[in-house]
Amino acid sequence: MQCLGIKASDGNLFTASTLAELLNIPEARINAWAKAGLIKPAGDQCGVARFEFRQAAIARSLSEMTAAGVTIDKLRRTLRQLQQRMPDLIEPLQQLTILEHNGPLLVRLESGDLAEVTGQMQLQFDRLPQPEPIQLRLVPTLTSAADWHERAIEQERAGMLAEAEQSYREAMMVGGPTPQFAFDLANVLVKLGKTPQAIERYLQAVELDPDYAAAWNNIGILQADLGNLNGACEAFRRALALTPDDPKLHYNLADALDTMGFLEEARRHWQTYLRHDPMGSPWSDHARARLRA
Repeated sequence: MQCLGIKASDGNLFTASTLAELLNIPEARINAWAKAGLIKPAGDQCGVARFEFRQAAIARSLSEMTAAGVTIDKLRRTLRQLQQRMPDLIEPLQQLTILEHNGPLLVRLESGDLAEVTGQMQLQFDRLPQPEPIQLRLVPTLTSAADWHERAIEQERAGMLAEAEQSYREAMMVGGPTPQFAFDLANVLVKLGKTPQAIERYLQAVELDPDYAAAWNNIGILQADLGNLNGACEAFRRALALTPDDPKLHYNLADALDTMGFLEEARRHWQTYLRHDPMGSPWSDHARARLRA
């Protein structure tokens, strides 16, 4: 699928840019973790590394630990020790925790107990001295992706757009990307004026569901706003192939074609639009004016 001038995440894979956006951290940090071997791309496309959802979860753990002051060197040393002493751990990074600034990294065992990397067991939380344990979660924990999605919808309705954006991202991090999650996140990004990021999310929606006509239409609108009329026309045509009787798609395509100077093709779509909206709206007035021009 052509990306219409914008790099998109590849369905269930994430680019470094996408991970950085989801976690609200600099992209350079993702690249540094990959260079250090802390996260590993599943492969690359056109020279761009792509990460699986499992690696996105690891990146989140890394984000939380670095926010608590853990350095890359400390993480690498700890992981080397873990590989030597506890080789059966499946995802050691996600089982690490920290109890205090500059303290040792601990691993949480299946029993729920904490142990040092050396294997030394640790006292329970209520028997630890001050300072109090640091809470590493960046946001309150909800039980499922559906819970995060519902919270995001409520926040969006209340006009809390920044909060809704973060909750939609949480839904995607907890449950993985879905066409609906990507589409809803894109809508909020549009309202926040983040057009390139919104296009990427709409593209993710159509990669997951190529028949998502509304997402194709929105891609076209945003591409037109950015001046990429060729990309806009391609997106509108894809949407029309899925829902050929949708009048707004004929209007949008006609408008883009008209602006590009493809007047005969534009006329056909203006006429089709007017069959659905014969009179009484600013859009029908505009279509008639363009047909008279």
